[in-house]
Amino acid sequence: WSSDILTGNGQYASYDHAFHKLGWTLGANYQFTDHQGLFARYTSTFRLPNLSTYITTPTAVPVTQTMVLPEIGYKFANRYIEMYETFFYTRYNNVGFSNYVFNPNTGASTAETGYADTETYGLELEGTIYPSKLFDVQYSATLQDPRYKGLRYTTITAGEPVLLDYDDDQLIRVPRKSLR
Repeated sequence: WSSDILTGNGQYASYDHAFHKLGWTLGANYQFTDHQGLFARYTSTFRLPNLSTYITTPTAVPVTQTMVLPEIGYKFANRYIEMYETFFYTRYNNVGFSNYVFNPNTGASTAETGYADTETYGLELEGTIYPSKLFDVQYSATLQDPRYKGLRYTTITAGEPVLLDYDDDQLIRVPRKSLR
């Protein structure tokens, strides 16, 4: 089935898109005592294009973002403490980003959408300490190494094409350490 949508530039664009993806998770838990155990999970999932995808790239075929999220961890709980130590890996494919390209002939900036992958290795520590029956203390810490993979694009500087290469740089707005 085909339809027209009004895009962000005021033009109508036809679309006839079908998306087919399967998301799944496989997990396991092993309790080796009443108070402690190991767990593991592997998730393969996706994010279908949404309305903003059609607004920012009205003439392009929208891209489906895929993700892989494995993790393995240790858990412990007794009357005084609950704790989880989780090693994780995340890979996001086709993460969209916006770039504004200045055209010196027209004096206007044009928005471009590009895609790259991300990859993160990390450790997450979470838990609750119960020093008395009257209150508890919760904590959370994430130590990670979030990186772009394949983020490269060309821009024009002084009339010449210049390759900007951000491959393996740290993700913006994703801290290496987070403590609460």
